[in-house]
Amino acid sequence: MFFHTTRCFMPFLLAFALLIGAPAHASQLSKAAANRTLESLKNLKTISSAEIASYTPKINALDYTSSRAIRALLQLPAISPADLPAIFSLPELFDISFSAIPLLEYYVGLPGATLSGARLLLTEIKDVSFVYEQVLAPLPNLKNTTADGAIRVIRRLKMIDTTDEAGQWATRALLSIETIDEDTVLKSVDLITPLTPAQKRAAEKCFATPKVRPAILPALLGQLSILAEIEAINLSGLLAGSKINGPEIGYWLNNYFTLPDTSRESAYPDFSIADKNILLTGLGEAAPAIAEQLNNLHAVTDNFGQEISGGRLAKMSPAGLQQLFHRLDPTTRNRFGSSMQQALAGGDRAKAIALLRLATQAARRQLARDLTCENLYVLLAHGSELFDSSFRDILVPEMVAKLSTEYNNNLLSFLGVIDPDSLMVSDFLTHLAWKGSLTTFFPQEAAAQQEVLKLLAKSALGNEKSLLFFAATFIDLLKTLQPQARTTLLELLLQATNDKSGRFARQVQVILQEYLDHHPQLLSAVDSQSISAMLDREGWVDIAPYVTTPFAEWLSDGKLCSLSVFQNDDDGSISYREHGSYLFRHGYRPAFSNEYEPGPIDKGLQTQLITVLQKLQHSNSGNLAALFQLAARTPVVIVWQKRIGKIDLNHFVYIYHGKTAQENLLKTFLTKGHELFAQRGHSYWRGEQLLLPLDRLIERKEITPDLLSGLPRFISIGSCGGIRAYGELISRFGNRLDILATVGTGTSTINTPYNTRMLEIVAEQHKLHQDLTWKKLAQLTNGIFAADTGDEYIRPGSLPAILYKMSAR
Repeated sequence: MFFHTTRCFMPFLLAFALLIGAPAHASQLSKAAANRTLESLKNLKTISSAEIASYTPKINALDYTSSRAIRALLQLPAISPADLPAIFSLPELFDISFSAIPLLEYYVGLPGATLSGARLLLTEIKDVSFVYEQVLAPLPNLKNTTADGAIRVIRRLKMIDTTDEAGQWATRALLSIETIDEDTVLKSVDLITPLTPAQKRAAEKCFATPKVRPAILPALLGQLSILAEIEAINLSGLLAGSKINGPEIGYWLNNYFTLPDTSRESAYPDFSIADKNILLTGLGEAAPAIAEQLNNLHAVTDNFGQEISGGRLAKMSPAGLQQLFHRLDPTTRNRFGSSMQQALAGGDRAKAIALLRLATQAARRQLARDLTCENLYVLLAHGSELFDSSFRDILVPEMVAKLSTEYNNNLLSFLGVIDPDSLMVSDFLTHLAWKGSLTTFFPQEAAAQQEVLKLLAKSALGNEKSLLFFAATFIDLLKTLQPQARTTLLELLLQATNDKSGRFARQVQVILQEYLDHHPQLLSAVDSQSISAMLDREGWVDIAPYVTTPFAEWLSDGKLCSLSVFQNDDDGSISYREHGSYLFRHGYRPAFSNEYEPGPIDKGLQTQLITVLQKLQHSNSGNLAALFQLAARTPVVIVWQKRIGKIDLNHFVYIYHGKTAQENLLKTFLTKGHELFAQRGHSYWRGEQLLLPLDRLIERKEITPDLLSGLPRFISIGSCGGIRAYGELISRFGNRLDILATVGTGTSTINTPYNTRMLEIVAEQHKLHQDLTWKKLAQLTNGIFAADTGDEYIRPGSLPAILYKMSAR
């Protein structure tokens, strides 16, 4: 290892080692690009052989991006050899980025394109942010425009506030609409600008909906502008969770989302069962975002949802306190605004802080009061996304009140109206049991209890996701039920084991045998006898095939590799730096990856990256923040390396850079045979980071079922409610997959240590020539899960994991 060489040669050797890890085939790409650019040069009219010979060395010296830029400029009409000096000066003058190339290639093909116009284009898009680059990416979709028109659109889009990320992404979706034209874009951007962030995100979803036509956009944006915050979030969920097309958006806006609160709640019971199912699914998609809002109101919090201490509040300026107050909903601001203004104007900081805290508590309750019955139901069914206080102290009392006033405290009647197909009955009741609130709603009459439990069993056995959560929280449910109700539920499950046509008969059998084997204290003598009789009749299910470990296959190449993907947001910045700090403290050191090349690395940033990586060989003080900032600007993969025994440990880290780069990244992960993929960041990034790119690769047949099911892999879903992605993933990987997921809240204090220690333990046990089972790994990592929300994680080899592997088979 070069770390042990003499001090005087260290900088040289270190820089060399980091450089050789840079993209290996860059020179090959540049050569191919140079050949094509040279052909374009030769096609110029009136160019002489001497001029071609003169410019050939210059073309060969260009990097890939600059070569493509020159080639595009050579396509401009009326270009002559006299223009060549100006053309060849542009790449260096503007330091053209790779993301600018498609825009330049689009521009030169438009009517009226000129060399001076191309220079103007490059001026407009020089040094723009990553998000703005993504906004402009679909510009070539613009129909019936000219070169000057494209410049006008770019200039208007640059006027969007750089902090308005929701507006930028909405504009990107606007540009992606089929048959969109310049005039519609310019008018629509003016209508998007005054929308709230939630309304802008709803607009983005509307624009991305199939069969949306430009003609409806003015009316559509007008309706979005009157949506309350929660309804804008719910509309986004509806469009994300169902196959609604453009014309159907109007139906849902007119008949539900734009109605006043009381009218909306009154309209729901009259919907058809099919429409209720569509809406409930959409509300489920929106639930994490609403849950985050509720959670963030547990105290006065910052942009990360972290509580701002009394000491920090005391040091804030009046303007800072006012800014925190203005983040609350309008109803709460109207209620407390006058008192807050008086306290601030009178310089009474202590009173202002006390009012801010009181208003925040009121805003949390107001948010719950503004929810319809169906919205409350779905949120409680997604209780794993909620803090205990959000669930028990805020939503449950509100649901109790609505159940009393609107359904006469009749849970069966409520469930029949709200969820007639029992889509979420199991999730709703099991979350209530898990959070200790089921007895508040559970009927006292034995007959009614039996009917509710029938609905619960039907719903739990309706799909893999419900069954998995049911199994994960079954112990909480049994503890909540009275003995007779417990026996009734077990009898319903025993009946399911007799139904050989049922989808999950064997899974239910495994649940019952596991509880007989490991939790007999929860079973009455009659329950135990009934389960034993069933097992005598059916035989015990051998779970050994579902708890096999992949470690021998992983170790066969002498290395263990993980890939962690972070987001370029505030939370991602914190997690990225904490992750790097943990690895640094445990002996890992970073370098460029020579295995992952999701996209061309900006040449101007590469030298800065090398400098930061050199510093990180010795100290992480301040350098991890710099590394994040650079890695967020160009698609670079960094690898943190260490060796245990004869096994090389490689932890690759990457910041999301758009769907094309993510597809390249994921394809490399699969084809290289790397073992662990970690989705880092909020749950709503799960699709962008993993599920969607995976599906696109499968659809284009760039990855095959044999590749997916070849090497057993491990996926760490550390985001909140990761259990919900369990079934989608394991089926895609042909059941050759193990997963770490959360029933509730995921935290970086668990995700980073577990992902790192798991591979280290595999290497350590190999060094000691000892076998390693999931059970032993769980014992060796129990300390990681001892604090925080550790009991909300589902680890490999657990009952839910076994059930999903059975289902996938």
